[in-house]
Amino acid sequence: LFHELTQFTNNLNSEIRSKIKLRTKTHLFNKGYNYERRFSEMFGEKSVDKYSLKNSFGSFINTLTNSKLVVVTYPQSAFSEAMYTNIPTILIIKKNHWYFSRPAFQILNVLKENKIAFDDFDEAATHINNNWKELDLWWKSENVQLARKKFLKNFFNVKSNWYSEWSD
Repeated sequence: LFHELTQFTNNLNSEIRSKIKLRTKTHLFNKGYNYERRFSEMFGEKSVDKYSLKNSFGSFINTLTNSKLVVVTYPQSAFSEAMYTNIPTILIIKKNHWYFSRPAFQILNVLKENKIAFDDFDEAATHINNNWKELDLWWKSENVQLARKKFLKNFFNVKSNWYSEWSD
């Protein structure tokens, strides 16, 4: 995955590559693979968004809100949170690395049709390079927003009264 991620990064236009930030899933995950150190060596220290156990959720939300595009390589909470914030988001996964139920697989296909999800890093890089200057045209298009809302309704259905619903 690290090799594919660095190759993906190298395939991005230099303007995009100069702004990229890597954020590892967790500090513990990063320890064995040294992703932060390795990525920093390849792309510079400023290319790493340091993970902190202290206030990790707040710093992640800060990272999201200050991003032009979020690229996630695993279909879990970070992807859902990025989709919820409605910041342009791309998921790049190898579908044979994850188990999907039939409904989840159907929604994954809708995301792929709308260039939100990819199973090929090169295709994702091409999409980003082609749309970088006008990401909002792609992201705010009716079909992309419908796909995003379909994902959220089925997998991250946070309602306006979520606190009372969860408390009850």
